[in-house]
Amino acid sequence: MTNKIGLLLPRSVIYPKMSFDIANGVKFGLANADIKNIEIKTENIGLCNDNKHIYAVCEKLLFDGANIIAGYVNPITAYALEPLFAAADALFIALDSGMHYPIELVNNPHIITLSLDGALCNHAIASKVTNDNMINISYASSFYDSGYRSALSFSTSLIETGGRIVSNFISPLKRGDFSLAKLEEQVTEQNSDAIFTSACGDMTQDFFDHLANSKTLLEYPIYGSSYLAEEEWLAKINYPGTDIKVCVPWAKKLDNPANHKFIEVMAANKSRANIFSLLGYDAATIISKIINANDHEEASIILNGLEIDSPRGKSVIDSTYNCVYAPIYMGWILKDEQSKFCMLDPRESITDIDLHRKLQYKDITDNAGVYTSWINAYPCLES
Repeated sequence: MTNKIGLLLPRSVIYPKMSFDIANGVKFGLANADIKNIEIKTENIGLCNDNKHIYAVCEKLLFDGANIIAGYVNPITAYALEPLFAAADALFIALDSGMHYPIELVNNPHIITLSLDGALCNHAIASKVTNDNMINISYASSFYDSGYRSALSFSTSLIETGGRIVSNFISPLKRGDFSLAKLEEQVTEQNSDAIFTSACGDMTQDFFDHLANSKTLLEYPIYGSSYLAEEEWLAKINYPGTDIKVCVPWAKKLDNPANHKFIEVMAANKSRANIFSLLGYDAATIISKIINANDHEEASIILNGLEIDSPRGKSVIDSTYNCVYAPIYMGWILKDEQSKFCMLDPRESITDIDLHRKLQYKDITDNAGVYTSWINAYPCLES
């Protein structure tokens, strides 16, 4: 019997191979789990910002025989898909950047969320900032990153731990207008202790290039969001002249057997080990458990509290909200002495991650409902 799996794939000019990375992670993850007789049917969902289109392609895949669909979507889209998957008695695995917040905290029994925990990493690093005795923080964001709830996650955590944001800087929308002159003024005028910056892709490159030429800003400790430390972009960005402290969901240098195997499997198939193929690979682990179950009831039991041997470290599906709880790590963006570009060095896991999840859930509850933000899935951009 052939098992049909649906896969919803995004488009991103920042990460042009993102859809291939996710698909390869699923494909080679299933092969590594020795799952045979699989047919993967893919659908392109663009920037993941059209819920009607996403609903329609899910419906099409379900009618075509898929009973498990994985897709890179934001939490608002996943929330809207629950009635469809409940009616079909099927499962949707929501692959998520973690930069959005859901509309509300609910248990959608037919949705499992597998996230890169972008906002949670922001929450965790904010407490590290104050632990380093950095109290007055200048927040610097790309125009793009400023439209997500990850900023709220950082600011609430900073306040909870005794810090405060003394200035906000948002870079211009057009790359040709990029300048850090205003940020230089802010850190001086507000007597900042440190800078926190949130950016991704070429926006990280712009920030680092201008930072390298700023004597003023290089005098300050700098902390960053998890996507600032995305390794494929780091490997082609010039070192900015200072090390940057970050919190990340995964790194190539994580020393655990599952990560070594993941990198080995992807390399053997001439594919890339990165955060997006990681999502696909972890999704494949969940899918393989379901396929190996004897029936639907057994699959439901298996998923309740399922432990996943992830490249991120031991992870578990928490039954409260059907989310995969995975470790996150403190690390540094350093200079690669061979290439002279940047590299990510993970140092230690966040030991109080349960507290950060609890406090973040409070943030979500306190800010429940529809809110103003970008509606695409981070970091899906056309230009």
